[in-house]
Amino acid sequence: MTKESEIVTEIVNIVIFICTILLIFAGMKNELTLRQSLILLHAGWAKDDERWNYGPICSSFMRIYWVTKGCASVTMNGKEYTLSEGHFYLIPPYVTHITHSNGVFEHYYLHLADRSRTFENVFEQYTLPFEVPANQDCTRIFTYLVNKYPELKLAQPSPNTYETNSNLLAAEQRYMNYPIGLRCQITGMAFLLYSLFLCEAVRRTHVTDNRITHALWFIDNNMHRPITTSELAGIESLGKEQFIRIFSKQMGTTPTTYIISRKIYRAQTLLIEQKISIKEVATMLGYDNFSYFCRLFRQHVGMSPRQFIRQNS
Repeated sequence: MTKESEIVTEIVNIVIFICTILLIFAGMKNELTLRQSLILLHAGWAKDDERWNYGPICSSFMRIYWVTKGCASVTMNGKEYTLSEGHFYLIPPYVTHITHSNGVFEHYYLHLADRSRTFENVFEQYTLPFEVPANQDCTRIFTYLVNKYPELKLAQPSPNTYETNSNLLAAEQRYMNYPIGLRCQITGMAFLLYSLFLCEAVRRTHVTDNRITHALWFIDNNMHRPITTSELAGIESLGKEQFIRIFSKQMGTTPTTYIISRKIYRAQTLLIEQKISIKEVATMLGYDNFSYFCRLFRQHVGMSPRQFIRQNS
């Protein structure tokens, strides 16, 4: 066994040990804990070069890339980012993006689904970096996952070929068919790679005002109906302008913008996970005006609800 193989084995053994301890503390009640954690849908290495031109893409899973040769670019939220050798990159779920390459581009990739929505609050509360340096230990983990599970490699690079509902369900079922020990190991390694970005995360807000904390709780528990700034201000015994001022200072955005962004994010998860009609989703989120809901969705996602469904189903 080479020295590099020994190091990889040691890292994997540590991951297995940590996950085993977690399972013991969880009481080994059943396999539900693992079923609700990260699911590795796809993993592989690709030499896409100038073919890596796709989008707009808005998926229900997160992507982690490790660029090994060449460069490419990703456009998100109107800003273009460069992907270059020797770095890891993270694209969160439900973030519309466009990829582009006009030359050499070789990379490893992981697609991770979070059906428990554990990371929804993480992406909401923290700004995670798009890029982090690729350290040696984590590149070994990346290559280990890809080489150990060649069946996870994408048959075709185009998102249209693997983002269909049937293909994603098949990928999830394939993962769930692995023995519990392997799933534990894979989850642990995926968490380690994800943690590189979390270590560099910046908290978007640090809410210190209990009135705003309560307002956020109220918004999340009343997504099924219209919520106005005046209503929130009244609940917190504040004038409307005063409430807007305090909320904006604590959250970095206005109450109206925050409410819309939360509802559109929820709409995306409902459309993907529960497979209900667009009109039903609009009604469930308190939008009686269907056209208005569709306009808001397009503004925030970069595509219409129908296009979003077509891309992800």
